[in-house]
Amino acid sequence: MAQPRVSIVIPTFNRAKLVSRAIDSALAQTVPCEVVVCDHGSTDDTPRVAARYGDRIKYIRREKDNGPIACWRDGIENATGELIHIGFDDDWIDSRFIERTMPLLTSDVAFVYTRVTMHFEGTEITGPLLAHPPGVRPSSEIARFLLRNRLTISPGCALFRRSDLLKNLLAEIPGADGVYGKNSGVGEDLLIFLLT
Repeated sequence: MAQPRVSIVIPTFNRAKLVSRAIDSALAQTVPCEVVVCDHGSTDDTPRVAARYGDRIKYIRREKDNGPIACWRDGIENATGELIHIGFDDDWIDSRFIERTMPLLTSDVAFVYTRVTMHFEGTEITGPLLAHPPGVRPSSEIARFLLRNRLTISPGCALFRRSDLLKNLLAEIPGADGVYGKNSGVGEDLLIFLLT
């Protein structure tokens, strides 16, 4: 049986000084991956940074910024992989991330995630973002964990099926307000995990 195709989607906005590190770590995966950089309205040097990669990446540029969730969806919609990792423009991933997570995403597993280590700019300080419980867990246990903690699992440390992301990454959340725009703010990234 052939391995599923994997796409790493990197949404970006005005992060020309950071995005190349994210792209480089995506291209350095031990399993070949499509790398999709989705730029919604950057006014800095992001287009020139992306151009340096030529056909090693798929670069999608929109002139208007419609917020992060629209950018995520645009990248996912333009990806061709059955499996998707959302790699944020200020993140980088271990070169074995896809190799190690892909076999765990079996038909009875909704998503696979790893722990995250935060690196604080200008210091030697690093630390885990959250200590999520390891191992395969029933969905009810994961849901309880997510709802009880202040911070959710970051989509930047997870591997999903493309079909689940397209279904569960909501452009709007009716009745909620927040920083992402109209009818959002209760946590689109939290909902990805809960709905999946």
